[in-house]
Amino acid sequence: MEVSDGDLGCLELPDAKRCMEIDCPSDVARNLCPNLNVINLNPSTIPPGQNWTTVQTRGWDTDQKPFPLELTLSALFGSFEDTENMSCPEITLDCPQSPNVVFQDAIYICDRPGQDEICVDATDGACTKTLCANVVCPADVP
Repeated sequence: MEVSDGDLGCLELPDAKRCMEIDCPSDVARNLCPNLNVINLNPSTIPPGQNWTTVQTRGWDTDQKPFPLELTLSALFGSFEDTENMSCPEITLDCPQSPNVVFQDAIYICDRPGQDEICVDATDGACTKTLCANVVCPADVP
C-alpha cells in the first residue's frame, strides 16, 4: 500500500518512500452480515375506510458486531409509527424471539391512494440488507 500527502516534490526525494509490514492478529473475529428474515404487511391491501397497516420486521445478527443490529423502515409516501427496535434478552412467553433477533411491530399510515413500496434496512454498521414489500392504499385516502 502506498500513501501520499499529495506533494509531488516529495516523490523525487530518496527517503520519500517507506515500506512497513503490518501483521493483523489472528484472533480478530470476522464480521458476519446480518440476516433479514421478515417484512410482513397485514393487510397488504388496505380496505376502504382504513388508512393504515401493521408492518412486522425481523432481523438476526449472529455475531452482534461491529454494532448492534438496527432496523430502519422507509417508504416513498406515507409515514410510520412505533418504529422502535426491540430485542429479547431471553426467550419468554411475552417475548418468543431469539436473543439475537431484532424486531419491529410498526404501523404504516397512507397519505395517498394507490401502491407504495415499504422497505426495511437491517444494518450492523458494516453490512446492510434490504427487504421490500408493496402495500396498496385505498382510493378513499384523502
